[in-house]
Amino acid sequence: MKKGNLIVIIVLVALCVIGWIAMTSQVVTEKSTHNEYIAQADEWAEMGLYQRAVGSYKLAIAEDPALELYQKAVTCYTKRYAEAPEDTLDELVEFLEEAVSLYPAHEAFVDELVMFYTMDSNYAGIYSCMTNAVANGYDAAKAEPVLLFARYAFELRRNEFTGLKQSSGVHYAAARNGQWNLFTVDDGYLFSTEY
Repeated sequence: MKKGNLIVIIVLVALCVIGWIAMTSQVVTEKSTHNEYIAQADEWAEMGLYQRAVGSYKLAIAEDPALELYQKAVTCYTKRYAEAPEDTLDELVEFLEEAVSLYPAHEAFVDELVMFYTMDSNYAGIYSCMTNAVANGYDAAKAEPVLLFARYAFELRRNEFTGLKQSSGVHYAAARNGQWNLFTVDDGYLFSTEY
């Protein structure tokens, strides 16, 4: 083997080693920064500085969107909401929507988001959230009453009935403009208005 080839091989091996060391140190630095965000957020949460804690959790989530971090952030958001509901509500709902999109069957996230949607009378949001959650493994029996509430509340609100009585399992006797008719959410009115 020629002396020139040996030098090239040594240089290439040295460059590979330097590259691996640089990459490893970058990974270690990123992990260290991630852990610092979490430690700082935990400390602020213990001190009751929930807004700052959420900010640090969000920085940690940007690097690693782990379920545990979302849970901690939602807990801090909820505590912050209890202190200042008008300042926190929109941010909290937006964060819960993000959490539910990543973890659609996580019952605590889904239940809390549905609670805020219910407070806002966002029936389409409730229905969409629960349907997606059930499709991803949420307990269907637990979701059924919420889905029925969202469907009927939306349909009843949209049609502005003046009277409503349940006739059978899926049929409702609904009064509108002084006329009674049978109504189902899936099919609407069963009879024409002339009937």
